[in-house]
Amino acid sequence: FRCLGIKDIPWARRGRVSGDLRIPDVAAVSDYALTGSSVTSVHVPETVRMIGREALSGPDVAFISVDFANRLFSSVDGVLFDHTGKVLIQAPCAMNGGYAVPDPVTDIGESAFKGCGGLVSVTIPGTVDSIGADAFKGTGLTEVVIGDGPIAIDPDAFQGFVFLIDEGADRPLGMDEIPGHRYTGTDGILYPIIFYPASRASVLID
Repeated sequence: FRCLGIKDIPWARRGRVSGDLRIPDVAAVSDYALTGSSVTSVHVPETVRMIGREALSGPDVAFISVDFANRLFSSVDGVLFDHTGKVLIQAPCAMNGGYAVPDPVTDIGESAFKGCGGLVSVTIPGTVDSIGADAFKGTGLTEVVIGDGPIAIDPDAFQGFVFLIDEGADRPLGMDEIPGHRYTGTDGILYPIIFYPASRASVLID
């Protein structure tokens, strides 16, 4: 099988095609393969064994589906996961409104929600133990709620965000103050953390 890359779909990059894209029977999709395309939905066939960084992140992509016979990837509600459903690989860039990460998920991958400008809120369950770099870069988030449980957050996962504690604390926390685990209050209780964009920080802290 060959690899599907930018050079294979110049029509997509020029925005000449919209609507559904059924990836041909290739073994891999290269990094940024759909960057600049006007594709609105993508179907991953059984043959695909590797999907590169931000490979399906066309700005108009609203839904990602995967062939049921594919042994390495899966899709739930238009979001791309590994076959176990535990690794969230990529959300469609045209996602909007709020999103609740499913309970089975343990890892949110690098750039998973990058460029989802219409995403305004996300709830992350306590099952998630890691969030990769640039995971929420370029989103429209105004609120992120993370459930109880140890979690390792890449310093670049939430660019432009400050951190407020959900126990009425009146000061923001820097990422270096959250060394890969949940915040523990002065009473010894683990509290969920709510993230707010830096642009709203002064309003929320006052």
